[in-house]
Amino acid sequence: MTEEEKRKQTVERMAELMVPIDNAIMMSDNVLDVLMLASNMLVTAKEIYIQNIGGAGAKELFQNMTDKIDERILPMGRKVSPSKD
Repeated sequence: MTEEEKRKQTVERMAELMVPIDNAIMMSDNVLDVLMLASNMLVTAKEIYIQNIGGAGAKELFQNMTDKIDERILPMGRKVSPSKD
């Protein structure tokens, strides 16, 4: 199997695993439900990472994700504007 085939297979499997999460998001009645779901997913993800790659690996992974959010979505020093709902 080529690297491209492996990558495609991985992407397809990831899409399959996202189906129940996408369904849960669609079943949410409001923003609070979506945020509660996201919070629970974050806690569960943290536990999965700790169990599989250890505390130091999980911390490094989360720090890397946080840094990328800062760089791509919210550059350092920039304030989040208030919601307009």
